[in-house]
Order: sequence, then C-alpha cells, then structure tokens
Amino acid sequence: MLVGAQQRLLISPDRHSGLLPRFVSEAVAHALALTKTREIVDAYEDEHGSFTREEIKEARPAWHGE
Repeated sequence: MLVGAQQRLLISPDRHSGLLPRFVSEAVAHALALTKTREIVDAYEDEHGSFTREEIKEARPAWHGE
C-alpha cells in the first residue's frame, strides 16, 4: 500500500517523478549489497565464531571509510 509522499511521487508529473526508476534501482542494489555482506559475515562466523567486541571496534573505522 502506497501512502502519502510515495503515492504523490508516483502520480505527480513533476520534476521528481523521473528520478523514481534510478532511486528504486539504487535502493535494490544497496539492499542486495547488504544481503551479500550479511551472507559473508555469516559464513565467516560459521567457520571462526562470532566477532569479538574488540574486532568490531577495530573494524568500524574501515566500515565508515576512515
């Protein structure tokens, strides 16, 4: 069910409606990347055990591009 701004964006012929296909494609690509990342982490943890707090703290800057 579409509500509010989502519905207006789909039915409104304004300058933003042309952005919808790109927005959806980017959102799907992002969701797929997150899914693949989760699969990689799950596989690693299945083999090596869960990450420790220290490992997560050490990796966090790389995740954020620092």
